[in-house]
Amino acid sequence: MQIEIYEGVNIRQRNFWDNLFEDFIFASVTKKAAETAIKIQKELRLKRRKLNLADLLIAATALCCKTPLATLNIQHFLDIDGLSVVIPRT
Repeated sequence: MQIEIYEGVNIRQRNFWDNLFEDFIFASVTKKAAETAIKIQKELRLKRRKLNLADLLIAATALCCKTPLATLNIQHFLDIDGLSVVIPRT
């Protein structure tokens, strides 16, 4: 979900990300991912937690693709059952 990256970047940063993303394979948000996002949202409400839509879709897509989620914002995703979260080296 490039929206998380591109939100608020300047033109130099945008060029960096554009070049980096050329080598990425992006997973689409499927119906299953959308349904998973709704399930996550309901589970988080029970824990009195909330995620923005972009983070919900990112987490749900990672779960559906059975792939770890790499993020520097690990605290956003700690309460999501079954989600493997890794912190990339900076």
